[in-house]
Amino acid sequence: MLRITLPRLATLYRRGADSMSKSEQWKQNGTIHSVLCMGDSAVSNFISNKYEKFSLQRSKESSELALFRGWLKYDLTVIQNGRTKNIGPSTLHRFLTLFNKFGAPKESIELYESQTTPPLYCAPYLKALIKLNQVDRAIITVSGWDAHHQRHGRYKKNSRVDIKNIILEGLAKTDKKRCRAAFNQMKTEKLINKGSILQYVKCCTPSEAVHLANDLKKIDVELFSVIIHSCTRTGGVVEARSIWRKLLPKVDGPLKTSTYNAMLSVARAASDYTFLMSWHEKMKSEAIPPDPHTYAISIMCLSECSSSPQDEPAVLAIALFDHSVLSGFVSNPKIVGALASLHAKHNDVRRMTALEKHIKTHNVPLTSVLSGYISSVKAA
Repeated sequence: MLRITLPRLATLYRRGADSMSKSEQWKQNGTIHSVLCMGDSAVSNFISNKYEKFSLQRSKESSELALFRGWLKYDLTVIQNGRTKNIGPSTLHRFLTLFNKFGAPKESIELYESQTTPPLYCAPYLKALIKLNQVDRAIITVSGWDAHHQRHGRYKKNSRVDIKNIILEGLAKTDKKRCRAAFNQMKTEKLINKGSILQYVKCCTPSEAVHLANDLKKIDVELFSVIIHSCTRTGGVVEARSIWRKLLPKVDGPLKTSTYNAMLSVARAASDYTFLMSWHEKMKSEAIPPDPHTYAISIMCLSECSSSPQDEPAVLAIALFDHSVLSGFVSNPKIVGALASLHAKHNDVRRMTALEKHIKTHNVPLTSVLSGYISSVKAA
């Protein structure tokens, strides 16, 4: 992590805009000192407005991201020194959220636990625990909050549901059996919403997902997509098509590209490139525009199904890549990486050299995976 001293940051505040770099000019948008005399809401809004325009488009390990973490820590230090160690609940929530966003869940946890009376049902704190795979600790925390709720009844039902959904999200990644059990308990307590259902479907079998969908009058496009994607765990193309036909009449709203991509993922899981290409034809006939994910999934599937540089999957993969370029996705690293996986699989030096030229010409970001494919061919 890039470490920034407080004197250095103080200097950034004082410098004139003419002598600043672009990132330093961003810092000059305001200083936390100007709102210390105001209330919790004003300080929270100041922090929110100051950092809201920063989007994570670069690597999470970038020096710029570390720089923003340093600035955030500086603002926090000023607040704590100007008041007391405890900060207002709105400001605390904002800092926890930003620490999570900037890839610092540990700092988020430490800040929350440093408060004398931290707020209950604090979603950013739980999300930080989940990010660090501390699911059991998060469950114990929520149990304590629930106990307090039962004694005092101060918290709204929606807040409890949202918090329990975070637990479901963590369990869906680590323990699918416990995730299903937790969802069934929430269902018994009538503490479920759309988010709960989505997390449950991510860890249940396709048949269980369909059974749940049958109990609903309507299902939205996102839930439909997740149900279809659940078939990737069983590799069932036939099952996915059956579910598609059965649930389609219940879908509320027009289908999206992401919904069709879910079916392409099923085809990839089943190593069925024939079905994958037929689904591309279906997308074309129904005027569903492909997105970068469409091409990346498809080319990876074809790469995995290919056994030689001249076979049908390899030829189709190259054709799809050319089509993606014509569609405007000339520098998408996932698409380029998918084609690179094909050339690396066959140690195709000539085609990989041509792809390297494409990467340099169109400034394609070099991800670690893409670099690995290129290096493997050079080393062969």
